[in-house]
Amino acid sequence: MDWDLGTLNEDMETEELARFIPRGRRKLPKGFKERYYLTYREAREIVKAWSHNKEVAEVNLDLGYTDRKFKVYVHRETVYFPQVGVEVPYKKIAKIVRKEDESVYLITPEGLEKIVFSDGDRVYRMLATIPPGLEINGIRMHSREIGKEIKQKLDILRVRRGERVLDLCTGFGYTAIEAAKRGGRVTTVEIDENVIELAKLNPYSLPLFTDKNIQLVIGDAIEFVKSQPEEVWDVIIHDPPRLGKSSGDLYSTDLYKHLYRILKPFGRLYHYTGSPGSKYKRRDLPHTIAKRLADVGFKVRRVSEIHGIIAVKSLSVL
Repeated sequence: MDWDLGTLNEDMETEELARFIPRGRRKLPKGFKERYYLTYREAREIVKAWSHNKEVAEVNLDLGYTDRKFKVYVHRETVYFPQVGVEVPYKKIAKIVRKEDESVYLITPEGLEKIVFSDGDRVYRMLATIPPGLEINGIRMHSREIGKEIKQKLDILRVRRGERVLDLCTGFGYTAIEAAKRGGRVTTVEIDENVIELAKLNPYSLPLFTDKNIQLVIGDAIEFVKSQPEEVWDVIIHDPPRLGKSSGDLYSTDLYKHLYRILKPFGRLYHYTGSPGSKYKRRDLPHTIAKRLADVGFKVRRVSEIHGIIAVKSLSVL
């Protein structure tokens, strides 16, 4: 199989990268353009200004990626965003607040565009958490405390500078980005190109496409694992979607054997399981996963606060 290794890093246009601004930066790189976003949080501030007859509201328009505030002009019927030169009906902004809409909207010269799309089989939506969450067919792929959980996970795994880290099921790339911040040399694999397209609109995902220590692979995680030589990875992070008909192989004993094979001696594995004690077809899923991992040679430990299992490759031979 021909793997698409990081082509996004090379092919992303300057205009695409211009959407992203590293936290704390006050000046944009030369030639970069800025993108602006609206969520229920900013909509609430605008409605508050409107109700107090204020003509100006100062709100953050980069999803909280920086602490900057931008002025928008509040009229009785419209709200003017000078950043892109567009007037948006006030009723549309008030509706976001009234319906407690968790979507993220891109502010464009044509108005507000909800960041949601469908490929015919699935509906993908960016959620207005900080950092933004991913929803597919109404199912949240991230918890509301995703940033905290990722840091806890990597603290337990003790990712060290120079270690080779394999991150399976990239999503918005938050785990890969945090691992790279800690000095890991990260390869992250995602099969769903729609998720990657959505990540391009997420400022928090910028390092996924620009960090030299992150290699993005577009392809099947199982096939990629099977293609790897023995004992080459220090850490593997396996964060599959919820168990279902289309994801069953990501929970299989066959995959676990290969994960064991490609880890170095005493290499560490994190496996997402969901909430401890959760049931799938009347089975205790975390217990089933832990048993399968132990059966192929791992020493396992369930860690409830990170909704998963930490497994270490022992020196026993399969």
